[in-house]
Amino acid sequence: MRTDDDFVRTEGSGIYHQLDGLDHGAVVDSGNSAINVLAEEGPEAANYAKDKVLEAYKSVPVVGKLIDTTEKALQLEEWAKQFAKDPGAAMDKTFRDHLQQQLAERWKAYLKERAVDLPSLTDTAIDKLAEYLAKKTVEKLPKPPSLRTPAATAGPGASPAVPTPKATPKATPKVTPETTPKVTPSASPSPEVIPTPEETADVSGTGWIDGYVQGIANGWVAEGYTGDVQPYADALRQCLVNAVLDGATQEEAIRDCPPDVYKPIFEPKESPTPDTGWIEGYVQGIASGWLDKGYGGIDVAVAADDLRQCLTDRVVNLGLSRDEAIGECPAWLFEPSLPEETPSPTPSPTPSPSPSPSPSPSPSPSPSPTAQEITAVGQYDPFAPGCTIDQNTMTLTFDPAGGPSSVKQGEGRWMTSCIVWEECPADVDSEEMHYEGAYDPESKTFNGTWTIQFDYTYYTPETEGRCESHNMVDSFSGTWRATLTDGVIQGDHGPDGFPFELTVQS
Repeated sequence: MRTDDDFVRTEGSGIYHQLDGLDHGAVVDSGNSAINVLAEEGPEAANYAKDKVLEAYKSVPVVGKLIDTTEKALQLEEWAKQFAKDPGAAMDKTFRDHLQQQLAERWKAYLKERAVDLPSLTDTAIDKLAEYLAKKTVEKLPKPPSLRTPAATAGPGASPAVPTPKATPKATPKVTPETTPKVTPSASPSPEVIPTPEETADVSGTGWIDGYVQGIANGWVAEGYTGDVQPYADALRQCLVNAVLDGATQEEAIRDCPPDVYKPIFEPKESPTPDTGWIEGYVQGIASGWLDKGYGGIDVAVAADDLRQCLTDRVVNLGLSRDEAIGECPAWLFEPSLPEETPSPTPSPTPSPSPSPSPSPSPSPSPSPTAQEITAVGQYDPFAPGCTIDQNTMTLTFDPAGGPSSVKQGEGRWMTSCIVWEECPADVDSEEMHYEGAYDPESKTFNGTWTIQFDYTYYTPETEGRCESHNMVDSFSGTWRATLTDGVIQGDHGPDGFPFELTVQS
């Protein structure tokens, strides 16, 4: 079932992920909510809190051009603070419903004014985003001290009992452009704006985040970013931590915090021209060895061309090194086969002049039969969160004697149906796989190539309850590898491909 949150993440992901955290990050100051601070310290502290948080957000690169949106969020908090001063209604359902409605209307009007800067947001997405932000803001509001219920013995005119906060922030002068506010330490923890890796490790369920973020940051550097990548990585880390704290699983957190939203803007460096100069000499050396073994010239030329093509594809298209390409394209996989020799007929024995009968000839032993082909069946790793797996099969037939093209037949089928929009039919992903390759009986390993043809039909909601159908048909290929152990074949479709497991049939 696709919720409003999912709709916002899909159509307004950029603005959503950059604003996520404002409702709870900007209302925290020295362990007390900004609402409490504004209510207790007056206009002077209110201005200081606003300027302090605004300066903090200006230093976060991912906010960047949306700084005016941050200012608008702070204005809305100032407006919400007026409601919080009402000691009898701020925390009850009537107040929260009214506050959420007012916040949604203000967000909606503001986002529509800013639509020129947010071209990716449709009117529907703006409405959903405004409702979502208002809902999240109201959920994050703490209970102000002024809203505690009066003591049971208090009379009708008694003032409500207000407990002392854990730490009352000291009044600080209003910030001016010429001065920098000096935050007075308090007994309460500092605002959690961006956790460091050490802080992240202390939050339950977030142990995977630092390694994941580091890998993303390394990827940005590898693509050519030369600036300080830490602020962007920290912003991504904060989003992931927030998602986990809100109850998201690892997969949901990664989905809700796409790295591209936090990726710094830069021109990727051009990839160096792949070094293919070694391929021709290597192939010629292999081909000479095949000729020395007695293979025919035409067969060697065809096999050498196939080997050359495999190596070139791995280096140019996959970016593999020389050793990696040779490992993916072993020479024995392309080695031609000698033609089978036809046995010459045995000449008839010459009759003996002796009248004695000739002894009966012993029968010649029959040649050993070729080992029977083996078939293994199984399935792919059934990982399809949120989807129904309608078909998941794979079959592999191979010659246990090994040799080039010893994989005689390899096929697979994968089909899933996923409800993405509850008002639309299920998206259907249908894939058909074909495998070629060879089996090495000494190492009990398989190597080869695969081709996938897929047919993907998906739907998007339109106006008046209608859904528009889209279809994509394409194919792509790569390499696969597997190992046979105790009658079980386990393999994958390359380093980043999905795994499979097959069982040899008796």
